[in-house]
Amino acid sequence: MNKKALTGILTLIMVITCSFTGFFIGKTFSGLESHGRYDVLDELSEVLNQYHYSDVDENDLLMGAANGMVSSLNDPYTFLFEYSANQSIGEEYIGIGISFSLIDGEFVVKDVIEGSPADLSGVRINDVLIKIGDTSLENKNFTDLGLLIKVNLGEENTLTFLRGSREYSVTLVSSVINAPSIKYRNIDGIGYIKIVEFSEKTANLFNQALKALENENITGLIIDVRDNPGGYLGSVVNILTNFMTGNSPYLRIENVKESDQELKNTYYYPLRDTVKKSYDIKVLINENSASAAEVFAVAMHYNGGYDLIGKTTYGKSVYQVDYEMQTLKNYYLHITLGNWYGPDNYSVKDQGIAPTKVVSKNSYMNLAQVILTDEKYELDVVSDDVKQIQLMLKCLGYDVRTDGYFDVDTLLVLNNKFSKSYIDAALADEIYELYKVEVKKDIHDALLQEALLELK
Repeated sequence: MNKKALTGILTLIMVITCSFTGFFIGKTFSGLESHGRYDVLDELSEVLNQYHYSDVDENDLLMGAANGMVSSLNDPYTFLFEYSANQSIGEEYIGIGISFSLIDGEFVVKDVIEGSPADLSGVRINDVLIKIGDTSLENKNFTDLGLLIKVNLGEENTLTFLRGSREYSVTLVSSVINAPSIKYRNIDGIGYIKIVEFSEKTANLFNQALKALENENITGLIIDVRDNPGGYLGSVVNILTNFMTGNSPYLRIENVKESDQELKNTYYYPLRDTVKKSYDIKVLINENSASAAEVFAVAMHYNGGYDLIGKTTYGKSVYQVDYEMQTLKNYYLHITLGNWYGPDNYSVKDQGIAPTKVVSKNSYMNLAQVILTDEKYELDVVSDDVKQIQLMLKCLGYDVRTDGYFDVDTLLVLNNKFSKSYIDAALADEIYELYKVEVKKDIHDALLQEALLELK
């Protein structure tokens, strides 16, 4: 089964609101003779209200019909969502600090913002959200998720997660989350800029970071778009103007339903006075680099000639806009309008963009805390929990196997370093706290180390 993740973050948004005059007006469903669509909905509503044994909620019927219409398109990127003034893409927002991917019907934690309520409560990447309050998330979509999670400041959310075979629940209070979309630093003369996502302010923040690094006379630059789900098209275009050269377009946006051929395609060209940077640039990518992040990577590689390091990207070749619903208060339709193409009509559809050099992350990256209660693992036991602990020990510099078998070497490390002959909840927590600090060090980032090596 294809396990490609469907990100819940709104990506490649070109405009916030667009107007489709006459949308859904004067149409009939094919095969329904002379009956219009509203006749069908009215009839169903009347029959259900009159005869169904339950207390029928008119609003539930309406939203069910609306969501059913949208879901019939089988487009995971087109969906209804309720607008909240607290929602934001990047920098700061009110929430709990988690983003999810929808993988084979499961809401998998894609990212946890450091210092957020989710982070402080122990939620980790790859945990699976299975319940909000008493409501199961089985067969739910992102619209449902948005309706269930409370995002107003101070509101509580009780979430139940699955980690491996164990369930755990946490109560998270919505707070102000600081989520900067740009992080940068100077690593021994090599500039490093991490683009978390392409938010409204990202381009300005990127340009400030680039200027600061260039004022420090960097000799190379690393731009990191790993795990970047996308964002605003305008933001990525404004960043690319720093690097795109020549006379050929580096991006084409196609509006499939546009009948005017002159308006059907929008082309983006380099600025006339842009010159190639005097230093080399490496771009870090992985399988979660999607949408606008792929626009960036494709343009940097095919126009700029810069190397891509990491893993093949996600492969999202379509873009969306947000249409403000006139008949559903506070609701927007996130709708796919068409495709985007890189230089020479390159498309990432179903293939992503492959790296110039394939580099995999270390196996001990992004490990979740091992949750134990009364369990105790001793010599000769085989367990996924033991495997997690062994991977953490490897990150900490200990020479142990990492297949989950509790062997003599693992025992010796525990005896010599932690004065324990078994793994229990206390030791698992102690090792995880040490791991959390160690794994953030640059030495463990294989892709970053490769980029630094090539630039020095």
